[in-house]
Amino acid sequence: DLLQFTEEGFRLKIPRQKYDSVLVYIAFLRMAYSIMPIEEIPNVIKGITAMRLSLKMKYNDENSESDVNENDFLYEKYIKSLPSIGIEITDFKASLNNTVDVCLMKSRTCEEPKYLFGLQLKYYSIIVPIMSDSFVGGDYRVNPIINGNSKAIRRLDFTEPENEFIADFNASKIEIPSEIFDDLETDLRESKLLRKK
Repeated sequence: DLLQFTEEGFRLKIPRQKYDSVLVYIAFLRMAYSIMPIEEIPNVIKGITAMRLSLKMKYNDENSESDVNENDFLYEKYIKSLPSIGIEITDFKASLNNTVDVCLMKSRTCEEPKYLFGLQLKYYSIIVPIMSDSFVGGDYRVNPIINGNSKAIRRLDFTEPENEFIADFNASKIEIPSEIFDDLETDLRESKLLRKK
């Protein structure tokens, strides 16, 4: 079912097309690198270089055997060794503009992750850890899904594709009188919220 009613409203489930989940994490890395201050670049220069080289070689059919071996090394060290996780925050009570905002936060300590990249799309925010070149691998854990009132926090795992897009909405269920069904259908179709017959 695409739509399921819950105690707080409803849940929308939409099947996803096939995609490479690691590339989603890499897309966030590229966004973070693109807004990183120049003085911070020396902390991630190996990661940036290896990311570009490994992607170029991984998706290039004309690679030689030595290129493939080098690519495997770069991919394992700088892509697969990353935590490939994130956090999705949904807050329907947030009073935000219809804009896309990004931010990059730097840790005040020497611990990893060195940076956190945030992408905000109105009610939705995604936060992804960005490691420095000194990162040597590790297991990063994020709490499971938390739902409450108008806010939901869930763990994103970019190592596995998600088969469905799932979004929870808070809403009150109201009864619609049957005598206005036809007018309501017409309004929805004219507003392009329903397909025209």
